[in-house]
Amino acid sequence: MGTSFVLYQPTVCITELYNGIGRTKGEPAAKKALKDFYKMVYHLEDYGSRAQCERVGKTALKYRVYSADAFYLQTSLDFKTMLISLDEEDFIDRIKAKDVGYNVFHARDAVSELLER
Repeated sequence: MGTSFVLYQPTVCITELYNGIGRTKGEPAAKKALKDFYKMVYHLEDYGSRAQCERVGKTALKYRVYSADAFYLQTSLDFKTMLISLDEEDFIDRIKAKDVGYNVFHARDAVSELLER
């Protein structure tokens, strides 16, 4: 995992991290992992507001992607980052059809793209 990244919709990510580590290693380990995790987060963005959700909804409509995928896409657009996905047909191809210059890649192509930069 990287050392600096944008965390979108923190409630889901934090819950999954805490629950996953807590189940396998116990609650003290989950608390420590969460503390360490927060040190790696560049920006904590909560997309729970009504206005932001409406904005993400517009992005979903524009690119014709699923609502949940639009959260990732909107965060990437806001921070001008590369987006990597495993969903070529229902996500990557739809984004490229609307925005040819946008940096969205399938996971299999991302490493070679990163090495070229």
